[in-house]
Amino acid sequence: VDLFVLETFGDLLEIQQAVRAVRSLCDLPIVAQMVLKEDGSTALGTDAGLFAQRLEEAGVDVVGMNCSVGPAAMLEAVDLLHTATKQPLSAQPNAGLPREVDGRKIYMASPEYMATYAAQMIRKGIRFVGGCCGTTPEHIREISAAVRMLSPGRAQIQAAVSAPPEEAADPGVEPLPLADR
Repeated sequence: VDLFVLETFGDLLEIQQAVRAVRSLCDLPIVAQMVLKEDGSTALGTDAGLFAQRLEEAGVDVVGMNCSVGPAAMLEAVDLLHTATKQPLSAQPNAGLPREVDGRKIYMASPEYMATYAAQMIRKGIRFVGGCCGTTPEHIREISAAVRMLSPGRAQIQAAVSAPPEEAADPGVEPLPLADR
């Protein structure tokens, strides 16, 4: 495990408890994401700025939003997060709001639409962008292409990645050559 992603929380108290649970076990990075309504608050009425502030105080490494709304509503909430926290931000909107068509839930946002908003989010300082419900591999391809050359609007953070020491490897296991995997 390299990091924990706590996502789709609608209750600030619940996500704070989840952060405490992770912190009681380890000090790995935590991405904490809450769901928003169209008005920029959680289902229980917590303002995006307030939850961002509380999550930073709880010690998360990335504060974000995911699910429940499309990219336009999430983009509007970005400024609320920026004013409340200095932590890197993440955003994973749904591919629009679902509509019922012949008994099926269909997400109406095209990959190009999602990509346009993803680029706007990066320009506004979102560091991690993706998609939630209704997002397909084509959405991710378009988002990736749209943001590939963009830099976030805030200062970059350095992260160190290390491999376990050689002696930690199981000596009884022979590595399998890449071509045979």
